[in-house]
Amino acid sequence: MRVLVITAHADDLELAMGGTVKKMKDKGDIVDNVIMFDNGNRDEAIEKSTVSLGHKAIFFPRELYETDRPIIDANLVREFEDWLENNKVSATLKEYDLIVTHWKEDWHQDHRMCYDLVQSLKRNQPIGVMYMDTFPYNQKYTTFEANVWFDITVQMPAKLGAIEVFQDHIGKGWNERVKAYNFYRGSFIKTRFAEVFKLDTMIM
Repeated sequence: MRVLVITAHADDLELAMGGTVKKMKDKGDIVDNVIMFDNGNRDEAIEKSTVSLGHKAIFFPRELYETDRPIIDANLVREFEDWLENNKVSATLKEYDLIVTHWKEDWHQDHRMCYDLVQSLKRNQPIGVMYMDTFPYNQKYTTFEANVWFDITVQMPAKLGAIEVFQDHIGKGWNERVKAYNFYRGSFIKTRFAEVFKLDTMIM
């Protein structure tokens, strides 16, 4: 399976679904992370994270924005599709089986922009879509219904290691908070740690 994860920032994948990415990679899936709004000052941390989890990460070029902050319109959608095809991260958009991104109620406005982008990307091709439970920006979720659960007990050390490399950027203490949250999610399926998602579309 080919998976495209579209995140706002360089640490979003690690915090929300690092264990799931590691689990996917362990079974042979291809996972690419396109980071939409960050600059390149986290390159060293990103490189260490990709070694830990096994995915590929690439920045969407800021020069393709028409303004300082991106406007999710037809022009940006077209730019994204063309850029993805020309860069061949691992696949063109149509070759991915699943897109994962932020939920529309995330507290952070950059996260909501990713959701809007994916709504446009999925219009013209059949592709699976899933939304991550982005702790701690999920505090105001009212319509997020977790219906996909990944047991990440085995992958939890790799996830924590990937988060740790970002501590100079996000501060210390995140590992314990994320660990507690994934422990809470794991209790619903009688396992130690879990990550959850909201499935939008599944193509079989």
